[in-house]
Amino acid sequence: MNIHQFFENNLNGILGTIVFHMALFVLFLGLKVHTLKEEVSPELVIEFAEMPTPEQPQQSESDKGDEPVNLTEQEIKNIAVNQAQLSEELSTEKFVEQFKQEMSIQDHQAPDDWRQESPIMEQPAQHFEKPRKETYHGPTSVTYFLENRTKTRLPLPVYKCQGNGTITVSIAVTQNGKVKDARVTKVESSDADCLSDAALTAAFKSFFNADANAPATQKGTITYTFYKQ
Repeated sequence: MNIHQFFENNLNGILGTIVFHMALFVLFLGLKVHTLKEEVSPELVIEFAEMPTPEQPQQSESDKGDEPVNLTEQEIKNIAVNQAQLSEELSTEKFVEQFKQEMSIQDHQAPDDWRQESPIMEQPAQHFEKPRKETYHGPTSVTYFLENRTKTRLPLPVYKCQGNGTITVSIAVTQNGKVKDARVTKVESSDADCLSDAALTAAFKSFFNADANAPATQKGTITYTFYKQ
């Protein structure tokens, strides 16, 4: 039996087999596609939570007033003096104004014939401070020389004159840092006596760091420069 006769005798069976396998293939292919669609992972969506904006610290008026200001020691001293003088002037003006207001209220409340009907009331004696001698706090710069020692207190001089110039004071400092002795050694001033006294007073109030290795009495200088107001 040749191949041609084999196909003719079994044509229906062969075709049926082919159709059956093609149907299985199509069915298998359809199932495969459906399975692939189900296996595809859904789109991954990542939501980023909105980060809260950090609140800026509110700066109160009192904080603004505490902000550091770059001032020299001299400027700080001068400002403190000016503020003290201003406070004294305001306090005096406030007292006078209050006294005037009290007198005005008494005038309005008293009747026209108060001298005849009302008893005379003694007014309490007013106590006023005696005027103080005026002192000047002009701009002053202070420099010092004391080998291997540093200042712990170097006050500005207070003086009662309006002169200007430079006063150099020689100082003797103990190991504890106290000024033991002070003498004016150089004067370049329009009012030598007044400014020299102020410089000496300020020098004796100065202090330096304690040093056990320093000489028992260490020599140095402090120079005060008084500027004309």
